[in-house]
Amino acid sequence: MNAHRSLYKNSKNTAEARREDRANEMVRIRKAKGDAKLAARRNLGEQLGEDIVAILEDKLQKRDNDGLQRAVNQVAQHIANHNRTTENLLMSGLLADVCNRSNYHTSIFLDAGLLSVLKAALDACAKLSNKYAKEVRFEVAKVLGSVLGGSECQIKEVIDSGFLAPLASMIEAEDTYIKIAAIEAIKNACRGEYSEIVDPIMNSGVIKHLCLVLGGGHSVDTVISVLQIFENLLTLAKSKHEDVCNHMDVHQGIEFIEDLTYHDNEEVSSLATELAADHLNGYTLGNYGDEDDFDERSVSFLISGPATDWEMGDVPISGMHNEQFNF
Repeated sequence: MNAHRSLYKNSKNTAEARREDRANEMVRIRKAKGDAKLAARRNLGEQLGEDIVAILEDKLQKRDNDGLQRAVNQVAQHIANHNRTTENLLMSGLLADVCNRSNYHTSIFLDAGLLSVLKAALDACAKLSNKYAKEVRFEVAKVLGSVLGGSECQIKEVIDSGFLAPLASMIEAEDTYIKIAAIEAIKNACRGEYSEIVDPIMNSGVIKHLCLVLGGGHSVDTVISVLQIFENLLTLAKSKHEDVCNHMDVHQGIEFIEDLTYHDNEEVSSLATELAADHLNGYTLGNYGDEDDFDERSVSFLISGPATDWEMGDVPISGMHNEQFNF
């Protein structure tokens, strides 16, 4: 106790010097924690007598494509066996990193049974502590997001495996990091030209939870991501455009978008206005009957109003934990 106290009170006499000591000590503590986390990540494989985790991380950092290919093939063998090393790779975030880097490497993992591993991980959450279950769901959402950012075949494989419903439930999660990872995964899925995703999105509950996000209480970046999802989804919908609008209307999504046109943040306001004008304006006008009976005060696109308050600073990060789960 005395030694700890001396770090702050006895090393310097002036208040400014003591403040400097405290700042230096906090830097030291943060650096020690960071070093410990990095060491734990690199030594995960070594705990089992294997070094694949450290090798994979090293090849990613050095952009060693030949070495990475060999490591990916080794990882695929672990995935096929559903062993403990696969769990370590998932929780270290390396599976998401590799899938995010290359569609080819993603295909190797998918062929080895990656989606079965992710399903087993989600199923195991019921037996885990709440804290570790959150970490598992977050890492699974990140991997799914990386896969959904790939080819149309890879997107279809994720959809056919039934992962949209779990992602929808993650959007509803109280944990901000899980919510953001799930929203980014859906955003990746809707970013391309794969129009076949529209029906699964409507049938999985995703639209409902995205609309609730627009209702308030989330960061500007999260709201922007959801608006971009609806923009892309409605563009892909084509003949099913009205069906998507109906789903949004049922869950107050159109009303929330109208409100966002007066948001204080310029990007949010601009995206909401463009979305309303390009995809929702005619649909909204149609709800009011004949044009002669239309009261322009009813359309909030054209009226200024109070902005919604939003939280700021949601930045997803990955956490590590000593608890393990079994596939």
